[in-house]
Amino acid sequence: MLTVLALLACAPHTSPTLDVPAPAAAPVEGIPTLAGLDFPGDPVLADAARDVLALLLTIQPDRAADAGLLHDGLHLPSFAPELIAQHLLDLDAAAARLDAIDTERLAVADRIDLALLDAAVASLQHAYRVEQRWRHRPAEWLEPVSTLLIAHTAAIQPVPDALDRLATQLPGMLDELRSEVTAPTARDVETALGLLDGIAGMLKAHGTRPCTTAAAGLRAYAEELTVLEGLPEQQMIGAEAYRWRLEHALLLRWDAETLMARAEADLAAVSDEIAAIEATLPAAAPPTDDERALAASLDQAGVLALYDRMVAEDLAALRAMDVVTVPTELPPMRARPTPEALIPLTGDGGSMNPIAPFGPTEGAWWNVEHFGGGSPEQLLRTVTTMQRHHQTWFGPYAVHEGVPGHHLQLAIAREVGRPVRSLLTSSPAVEGWALYAESLFEAHGGFGGAAVGRLMVLRSHRARIKRVIFDVQVETGVWSLQDAADWKHGTAPGEGRVDPELLRTVQWPTQLIGYYAGMEEIEALKEEVRAAWGDDFTERAFHDALLAQGSIPVSLAREALLTDR
Repeated sequence: MLTVLALLACAPHTSPTLDVPAPAAAPVEGIPTLAGLDFPGDPVLADAARDVLALLLTIQPDRAADAGLLHDGLHLPSFAPELIAQHLLDLDAAAARLDAIDTERLAVADRIDLALLDAAVASLQHAYRVEQRWRHRPAEWLEPVSTLLIAHTAAIQPVPDALDRLATQLPGMLDELRSEVTAPTARDVETALGLLDGIAGMLKAHGTRPCTTAAAGLRAYAEELTVLEGLPEQQMIGAEAYRWRLEHALLLRWDAETLMARAEADLAAVSDEIAAIEATLPAAAPPTDDERALAASLDQAGVLALYDRMVAEDLAALRAMDVVTVPTELPPMRARPTPEALIPLTGDGGSMNPIAPFGPTEGAWWNVEHFGGGSPEQLLRTVTTMQRHHQTWFGPYAVHEGVPGHHLQLAIAREVGRPVRSLLTSSPAVEGWALYAESLFEAHGGFGGAAVGRLMVLRSHRARIKRVIFDVQVETGVWSLQDAADWKHGTAPGEGRVDPELLRTVQWPTQLIGYYAGMEEIEALKEEVRAAWGDDFTERAFHDALLAQGSIPVSLAREALLTDR
């Protein structure tokens, strides 16, 4: 595994070796490492990209493990003051090295990679110098631990003793947490307790002595957090940092105020269309005998089978459309109960783990709810909602997570062959495509062309528009979480529930706007490309060209699609 030492050629100082466990002396054959990846394009940029990514993966080892670079993800993150100071020196050196590259001689593909590297370095510099969220948020350490454990546990070809290697580092990390988290908030503690429980459960299930010892330490730290009193409710990044993220980290074309204005106008228009459709819909057909029989025997395996069936049906429908090229050998996406360590962050269900960009894979995972039984009426409602997914909210949901949403997009991105794009993906590009895919699928008859299909897509779209409004308002300090809950649920002041979706505003600032903002950017780019390509434009050609760029900001994909046409 490369470390910050790889940047010595450009750094004006001497970097100490990081105190993190080295990978096995001989990496397991078949498990890729950053050092072994091929970097195409301009050789000067390629050398810089490899070194800068080595630094980024040292700081964020979970990014490496999640991408399949398991040997590069065998250490835990740290926010020790001396290490942050060293990282900042290295990041400044990296920024200077990237800035010195002559962009005029770079091909478009290389310029895009350079812009991604610039944004990633700048984001970490901003996180360290300005936001400093680790001072109040234990999850800055714990989220990466969760990702690391899930990646190593799910690996087809795991690194031997990987969990034990990580577990032995946890006591030191907990000591660092006690020292560095000096201003926790009530919401941060709430998130941390869920993560600690989920991580401890994973380690205890592994059963080795290092893992059980680490699990006990995590639970002891949780007990320390539970007795804290008088904590402030929450802490936001603030308006200035929020605007900085939109422009410099997400590379969006709109600032917060413009995005809010667009969202508010679209919210009114979409709500009006929803009301018009709702007024014309007949009542749903009663359950069939087959649905009643399935509900009577429903268990966890049956629920997973229903999810898998939805993906298969959507894939068959998509292959019959002329809107995007679907790989002949598209790897599968299968449903599984949500890993315990993910639930505090995503809830029980509603997420997916895509195919890792590097290394062997069996496919992607759709993380769904654990089966909890229920009354006969509840089980029947579950079955009918899932069986009739093209007429219920499950329709857009399945398309979003599966095809032509996340699964298709990220499976294609895996084949781009540019490590920078595989490791530095854009949340608005990923979430924006998935939301766009819902409307695309419906517009081409994927939901049978019925009004109820259009209604479900509009409701899904409206929910994502609302996210823009409460994310901006909360993170810029205009609303409290309770204000947002009251607005979202339409309740009297103080009566709205602060649900997991609202908590994402403080867990991952600006993440919630990515759905709407990304879709809006794709729609705008589509019209630009239509005008520029003229008779060469088709929906399939546009979508293929966009997905072939990988999961990069739409503003960067624009350059690739509109240059030299």
